Amino acid sequence: MILFMYTWLKLIMKITPQEIMPRISINEIHRSRISVVLRFWAELLSLPVAQFGNPWYIHTKVKKVYENYDRYYGILRLGVRNGTMLKYKVLSLIELLPKLIKK
Repeated sequence: MILFMYTWLKLIMKITPQEIMPRISINEIHRSRISVVLRFWAELLSLPVAQFGNPWYIHTKVKKVYENYDRYYGILRLGVRNGTMLKYKVLSLIELLPKLIKK
């Protein structure tokens, strides 16, 4: 899904990769492997690690042991620099979509 949104931003909304500001949300227990997590997302999106914002660590106590600890890479959020115009474009598209479907 993240690749779909990334491609949609680039191809449909004409956002350059340099304007994308990815940021990871992940549990505090993964702090020791954050470089692996960053590298995973950077390779997936073909973006430099330096372009990523600081990770946002979720502070909750983990009550069970997860089997996929080494395969979990958190949640990636795609932000856009100066995204106000993009927001209005998307809202306009959402408003127009039902009208196009009715035709």
